[in-house]
Amino acid sequence: MSLQETKKVLSLILRAVITLILLMVSFNKLSGSAEAKHLFELLGQEPVGRYLVGVLELTVIILIVTPRTVAYGGVAGLVAMTGAMLSHIKLGSVSMTYPDGSNDGGMMFMMAVAVWASSLALAFIHNRELGFLCFIRKTPLEA
Repeated sequence: MSLQETKKVLSLILRAVITLILLMVSFNKLSGSAEAKHLFELLGQEPVGRYLVGVLELTVIILIVTPRTVAYGGVAGLVAMTGAMLSHIKLGSVSMTYPDGSNDGGMMFMMAVAVWASSLALAFIHNRELGFLCFIRKTPLEA
């Protein structure tokens, strides 16, 4: 398998991971699940912040599934998930405890980390599409 074919397959896998995770969490935010409401109440951003983040996550999905905007979707995913991770850290714990006493065991934080890492890899794979943001001209393997 050539380097280009490997990048294409890896890109498809990363896009699927990001899309599945973000579909789930954006649905929870936009539908008003108790967990999402609780998190944004703790952050003092309920309901406007919850809706804005849900729409941002849907925007990332649209950018990632559109072939011409994959790289921009990767960058937008990095920005969105950096905000998510910092929000959890601001609350003092990566593990969320909800009003009913249940605990997510850090699952939401770990999903944010997974999307962040996948978005970084996606932006790296598609870096030439970023134009002025292009941070690598030629890799040693392509020289």
